[in-house]
Amino acid sequence: MNSLAHWQRALAAVIDADTPDVAALGSLVPVPGPSADQGCSVYRNNSRGVRADALTEVYPVCRRLVGDRSFDVVANERNVGYA
Repeated sequence: MNSLAHWQRALAAVIDADTPDVAALGSLVPVPGPSADQGCSVYRNNSRGVRADALTEVYPVCRRLVGDRSFDVVANERNVGYA
């Protein structure tokens, strides 16, 4: 496996983990700005939001039946640790 594919899989694992291990990404090139943990947190939150939105698109009737709050709770629980 090439190094880019390996790094991409490691990044996906960090994004999807309940307790991410940013060190698993190996040495990152230091750049000014947010830390690797903060950057991964942004990706993680975005990924979970996109997945929750996808569930809403696929199951609109279920959302109406159980209500927004209940649906969001289930969608968020489903997203935690999803890989």
